Amino acid sequence: AAGNWILGNLIGTDPTGMLDRGNSSDGILVNNVPATTIGGPAPGAGNLISGNGGSGIELSGTNAALTLIQGNRLGTDASGQAALANTANGVLIIANARSNQIVANVIAFNDAGQQFGLRKIAGGLLYHLVFLCQLKIHGKRCITML
Repeated sequence: AAGNWILGNLIGTDPTGMLDRGNSSDGILVNNVPATTIGGPAPGAGNLISGNGGSGIELSGTNAALTLIQGNRLGTDASGQAALANTANGVLIIANARSNQIVANVIAFNDAGQQFGLRKIAGGLLYHLVFLCQLKIHGKRCITML
């Protein structure tokens, strides 16, 4: 269903947001679903998405469009200062997902520096990203697209 909201959750952590309790896959998978909102600008709207076995968030498929990812922490603990990494990318965009916005998130520590804060895979896609990323550790890669 289109128009889903995912707000104020701890995904992949214990209730304190300090311990890894992640699953074996992505924290959030948006697969061919349009107009999903993950987080937001209001206090408490952002999610903590850390400790998962895949990417923190994956957007996949042509219909995974018009998604807003805003105000979340991916790969950190609840303080935003220490590592609680997702195994792969902070945000992964594949299979022609398009026209998504990624704004003002803290994305850090994911996969010991081998993966990206944001990664786009697959050819022929049309997309628009606004991406503001803060990294908290040396050696991590982050792509900023305005």
